[in-house]
Amino acid sequence: MRMSNTIKGYLFLIAGILGFSMKSIFIKLAYLYHVDTVPLFALRMIFSAPFYVAVLLYIRSNDAHSSSMKAINYFLLILCSLGYYIASITDMYSLKYISVGLERIVLFTFPLFALLFSILILKKKYSLKVMIPFAVCFIGISISFISGVEDAAKLNPLLIGLSLVTISAISYAIYFVLSEKALSNISSTHFNALFMLLVCAFAIIQYLAQYSFDTIFIQENPVYFIAILMAVLSTVLPSFFIMFSIQKLGASTTALFNNLGPFLTIYLGYIVLSEQVSLGEMLGFIVVVLGVASLRKYK
Repeated sequence: MRMSNTIKGYLFLIAGILGFSMKSIFIKLAYLYHVDTVPLFALRMIFSAPFYVAVLLYIRSNDAHSSSMKAINYFLLILCSLGYYIASITDMYSLKYISVGLERIVLFTFPLFALLFSILILKKKYSLKVMIPFAVCFIGISISFISGVEDAAKLNPLLIGLSLVTISAISYAIYFVLSEKALSNISSTHFNALFMLLVCAFAIIQYLAQYSFDTIFIQENPVYFIAILMAVLSTVLPSFFIMFSIQKLGASTTALFNNLGPFLTIYLGYIVLSEQVSLGEMLGFIVVVLGVASLRKYK
């Protein structure tokens, strides 16, 4: 009995969410070795690039896909790449200031922004009541934020981290919505390889603009190992899995099913990093989950 495309979509979605959930853990582990964010991001993308090049070469060798190049909307491709790039780098910066728990709670709100941009960009019709989940999530994030301010010295780092991860959530939502529109013209595998190579190029350009070339070669050995794991398990494989699920299930369903992500990240943060989750953070997280889950009611 052949597995339906819908079931395959959900299986790939779960695998993609798990991979992306591990990303924050890898970043925090790399920061233990005092690596800067930009070189770490560059290493992550450099180790990812060969996989995407291999995929493109395979696609180009297949005549059945040769005509798809003519259908690509390059403008959307660049916008998707910029959205993902900004989302990735701001997320990595945020983890210098906040825990993986708070980072994941805020990132979890990106389906709300995805819905908002679906209304603005894709002209989808929704009731004004859809703003209720936004308000609920804002309350939840506020509870988590306030509970994390144990003393005044932690206020500024928390504000910086919260601002960065909010930018990340908004950028990721833009990428999500635009990718659904772009995928009407090209296969998910082909599109994903192209746009991730553009992200690789953006990461390398930023690195060369800010650092001397040899900085990439003087990191501690564990940093390279972590970067490879992050490239394969939390970048390459999940990017294809998520893109496939968007094509099979749609951007809204994929975003809403992302509910598993925060639970996995917070659990992994507790197990691997020994990060404690306060009662206030857990309460705020539950409120955010309820806010995102309520999206279905107002769609």
